[in-house]
Order: sequence, then C-alpha cells, then structure tokens
Amino acid sequence: MRVAIITGASSGLGREYARYADARHEYDQIWAIARRVERLEELAKECSTPVRCIPLDLGARESIGELVQMMDEASARGTGSGGTDAGETACDEATSEAAGASESIVELAQMMDEASARGFETSGADADETACDEAASEAAGASEPIGVAEDGDTFEVGLLVNAAGFGKFGMYDDMTQEEVDSMIDLNCRALVDITQACLPHMRKGGHIIEIASSASFQPLPGLNVYAASKAFVRSYTRALRFELRGKGIYVTAVCPIWVKTEFIKVARETSNGQTVKHPWPQANARNVVRWSSFINRINYPVATCGLVPFLMRVADKIIPAPLIMWIWEGLRRI
Repeated sequence: MRVAIITGASSGLGREYARYADARHEYDQIWAIARRVERLEELAKECSTPVRCIPLDLGARESIGELVQMMDEASARGTGSGGTDAGETACDEATSEAAGASESIVELAQMMDEASARGFETSGADADETACDEAASEAAGASEPIGVAEDGDTFEVGLLVNAAGFGKFGMYDDMTQEEVDSMIDLNCRALVDITQACLPHMRKGGHIIEIASSASFQPLPGLNVYAASKAFVRSYTRALRFELRGKGIYVTAVCPIWVKTEFIKVARETSNGQTVKHPWPQANARNVVRWSSFINRINYPVATCGLVPFLMRVADKIIPAPLIMWIWEGLRRI
C-alpha cells in the first residue's frame, strides 16, 4: 500500500498537491490532513484516488502521536484504509471469509463421517487428506491481512508534502504570545515531527516536499517570525536531503513568492494587519505545485517557482542583509 500524506490539505497549496497526486495515479491512497474535516470531505469527492480524511490540529503535540499510531496500525495490518470504516469493513470481510472456510471444513468432516457410517468408501485416505488440506489452506489464506506486499513491506509513504503553516503580518509588539508560539509550532516543530514520523515508512523512490517561502531568503521586518520560521524550514530541508543521500529519496524545499490562497487573509488578522500594504506579485497555486513537483522529481534541493523568488534567492547571496531590509521596508509600505 503506497500512500501520499499531505498536510494543510483543506485549502491552498495543500489542496492543490492532493489534486496533483490524484491526477498522477501513483498512490493507492491519499491521506489528507487538516483541521477542517468538511473541506477534506469535499476534496475526497473530487478525487478518483481514495482519500483518507484525517482531521488533526498539527499545532497540538498529541496530534503527531495520533498520526504515528495510524501509520503503525496501517503497517501492522498491511493496508492503509481509505478511512476507519473502510479499514474495519475490509477486516470484517476477511474474518467472515475465514469463518466461512472453517465452516466448510466442519461440513466436509461431517459428510465423511456420515458416509462412513452408511458404509460408503471414499476414494482413499489420501483423497480425504487432500480435501481437508485444500480447505484448510483456503481458510488460512482468507485470514491473512489484506494488501500484503510480496516483499513484506506492506505500508509505504511514497509522497510527503508538509504544506500546513501560516504567517502573521505585524511588528514584534503587534502579535500575541499565542500567535508567535503557534506559528513556530506549526511551521517548524510539526513539520519536523511529521517528517521524522514518515521517514521509517519511506523507501527508494519516495518524495518529500517541504513548503518554505521566498521570505526565507532574507530577514523581513513586519513579517519577522514567519520569515524566520521558513528560513528554518529551508535550512532543515537542505540538511535532511544531504543526510538521505544514497537512499533514493527526493527532498525539496519549495520557496515561492506570495501565492493566491487564504494566507494573506489569515496574515492580516492581527492588531496591525496592514504592516504589508499590498503583497505582490502573487503566484497561482496550481503553477507552484506543478513546477515544484517537477523540481522535486529531478532531485533539485530548492524550487523557487518563479522569476521574482529566483531573483530574491540570488540577491540573498550578493546583497548585504541590512540593505535588503531597507529595500523591503520601502516595498512593504507601497
């Protein structure tokens, strides 16, 4: 069972990555993770690939444990269900088949006893043993876990996309402690925890896409914590790629410019949401997903997904940070 695990799948980039994974038909299931279950259910209706809707708040530490348990259970039973009900149904069907096969053995034994009592002869003891062995084999086969791979590795994460995250506009004194902590928890800790949890279930040919930002290339006053959190993601992803060298797992940090999603609306919900007046230019989410997926498949470490973020990446290497911050100070007020 090869699955794609996508966080932040209820909207924006996460939702587009789920659609893209569905369109490629490379995965048996898509595990879509987000808080808004109704959005996940809408996504499931759009996809031809079975979608397992997993409503979790990844900002809460216990949610990571729940996801780990789901993967362990899927690995243990040899299948990732398309939902809890589907998994239970599959198990119930296997149990019923095994029970039915066992009943057949009992019926066969009763028939032979009755024949013996009436004085009939079977075609020989070997025939009796063969019939019983075949029936027993059918019962044993029916009781095996569904979806067991021939190589014994029954559950694989073929794609991991960490798209869950958010930012807030504002200076240090415009944001609450909760907003700051939540940003760091979701953008950094949860991303690392999920990656760590998925890696034991990945093999050669697997793909990891971590959503960073073009904001990661330079310090940005007024978007400070978000930019710093994405700098962490980019640095972490590049080092992880190095650590996984030789294992055949493709790892890419995605660093686009502003994307046309709910991000800006959420970012303005602070005491000073106009710190950045007009975020521009804005990229199309579908284009970002397609370009970054291509970059990941050729195993390149960073996907900027556009000319402006590419120039920002180059500028970071040649322009001193203080000068970049003064340029940004003017741009954000326009």
